[in-house]
Amino acid sequence: MGDRALVIFHNHSRKQYGPVVYLHWHGHAVGEYLAQLAELMAERLDDVDYATARFIGIGHDDNRDALSLGVWEKPRRFSDTKAYLEDISYGDAGVFLVDAQTWEVRTFGGYGLERKSAA
Repeated sequence: MGDRALVIFHNHSRKQYGPVVYLHWHGHAVGEYLAQLAELMAERLDDVDYATARFIGIGHDDNRDALSLGVWEKPRRFSDTKAYLEDISYGDAGVFLVDAQTWEVRTFGGYGLERKSAA
């Protein structure tokens, strides 16, 4: 059915969360995408909006069809609790909560960063 992942960037200290980025086939590549993003954002840490935009750009470069990459606003009842994030996970790679300042990645409801891209 896919190798789905949801990626959400946040600034923990400001309690700011970006939109949800959805990958349908490239959950295994999230770690690789984040490594590329960390290099791009090295001079602009703690910018949730730009980190989200650049992550989408990296994902788009690897997903050139009209499907498999999406973005949407979080529900009003959004919570960064383990129970909530596991509940919204599609399984597969799961939900990635990425701190835009420290680049700490927390994963929920999937295999997370355990699988690597074959490319």
